[in-house]
Amino acid sequence: MLAYFDSESSLFTGPVNLNNSPSLANARIVADDSSVYVFTVAEYAALGGSKESPAPYPMTHIWAYDFGAQSPKYQVATSTYWPVNMEPIVVNSNGTVARLVAPDTIESYTTTNGSSSLDTIAFLTGSSAKPTPTTMQRQSSGKLLLVRAGLGRATLVDPTSNFTPSWEITFERPKYYNAGIPTKGVLSVDGSKFYVLGSQSVGGIAAFDVSTGQMVEAASDGTHFSGLALNQSGQLIAYSPDSQAVSLYNPQLAYLGKEVIDIYVSEFY
Repeated sequence: MLAYFDSESSLFTGPVNLNNSPSLANARIVADDSSVYVFTVAEYAALGGSKESPAPYPMTHIWAYDFGAQSPKYQVATSTYWPVNMEPIVVNSNGTVARLVAPDTIESYTTTNGSSSLDTIAFLTGSSAKPTPTTMQRQSSGKLLLVRAGLGRATLVDPTSNFTPSWEITFERPKYYNAGIPTKGVLSVDGSKFYVLGSQSVGGIAAFDVSTGQMVEAASDGTHFSGLALNQSGQLIAYSPDSQAVSLYNPQLAYLGKEVIDIYVSEFY
């Protein structure tokens, strides 16, 4: 079942039946200014198959609802058996919903009818002994920042031009590349610098000039952070799971102080 509240119109819609019967294994939801998009997959164990006659693996579906509607404007299956977990999903300015279905693969769906296309980001292709997830963040420019910290690679791509890269940067893999807060790298407010967690040997934070791909600043006292965020004034917020402290840096990576919070932080919002 789906239910949601539109804060602008104060309209509550639902519950609406998502008939991936008999039950859902998981769902992911994203919205733009007029519609809500829901990705669902049925629970395989509840499909009633047997060892001798196993049930077919359930396809992921995308449902699109205009705000206030009780029935979807479309409901389609995705192109293949992509899982539904905590994968990044964003709505782009070109009228597509982009879903990071693999560390180097984006599937895009039109907001009008759900037709899809698949794009591989070649720079992010690679394997390692441990899982190396990719993060995807939509920037104010409409471009997408993709960071695969486990491979030490980041790129900014344009979804309106077949995900053409604006730049590609290589950096040393940080200690917490696959654990803790998902966001390991962020762009400066003006987009000229890419900040990322420091290497396994050094820790701290490193800054790269996106026009050259070269590291231009670094700050470390030996602390290893698990995630980064940027506040509205362009200051960097970094969390250390070892000390359970949040540290603050200015855009030039000058240290501004820290606060021990004695709680485990799993995400920045």
